[in-house]
Amino acid sequence: MAEIDASDFYTELLRPRGLGWCVGTSIRSPAGDTLVFSIEKAHSKGPVPRSVAETLDHLRPHLARASVLSARLGLDRAISTVATLDAIGLPAAALASTGRIISANAGFLASKGHVRVGAGNLIQFTSEPAQTLLTEAISRGGRSSNGIGRSIPVRATKTDPAFVAHVVPLHGGGRDVFTGALSIVFITSMVPSTSPASPLLQALFDLTPAEARTASQITEGKSIEQISFTTGIAQNTIRSHLKSVFQKTGVQRQAELVSLLGVTIHQVT
Repeated sequence: MAEIDASDFYTELLRPRGLGWCVGTSIRSPAGDTLVFSIEKAHSKGPVPRSVAETLDHLRPHLARASVLSARLGLDRAISTVATLDAIGLPAAALASTGRIISANAGFLASKGHVRVGAGNLIQFTSEPAQTLLTEAISRGGRSSNGIGRSIPVRATKTDPAFVAHVVPLHGGGRDVFTGALSIVFITSMVPSTSPASPLLQALFDLTPAEARTASQITEGKSIEQISFTTGIAQNTIRSHLKSVFQKTGVQRQAELVSLLGVTIHQVT
């Protein structure tokens, strides 16, 4: 009891809400997860009697079997999904909630120039900014600030074109409780001959409409002064939009942004 009374989990979370006693069990899933079932009881009613725990013990084998079945279904679904994406030319991999690759298609495994499968079956980008964005996306279960997914740009090198890695959370049956929050990562090359349209940039990089317009105009070779003159927007506002674009795309300079989008221009001010 002394240990429980010193625990913030009990004193600050459970007891202020009228809870504080529980009965539970843990099950090791074949997917590698540990499932914890905890049934809370009102604190004022005292500890859970052992007889109640013994009654609930009869449910435990059913819960364990359910975890085996759903883990198997989740794995089959992931394999089927990435295989389908490979058939239409999209390199893709299915991730567990920890970022561990559950299944990857041939196209994804062949993308060794920019991305590889590292220790622990984790995705590793050669681009450090892209890796940071990926880690952040995985920690959020594949969701961006708007909750629907995250797109991670990786700029071109001397030998490989730029591409975008899209981290998409699976909903409903795809996010089975026994296999963790699964996400699909798929890669699309990005080699436009002209500046991408604002709606495309907005969708790819989670930009606001204003940020997307600024990024599009910058990649057309326009300077901040030119954008301000033609739009009537203050230069400081444009710089603020551009700073946010840099943060979301993982670049630090205008020239890097233009290179990322695969557009060649003569001058960037």
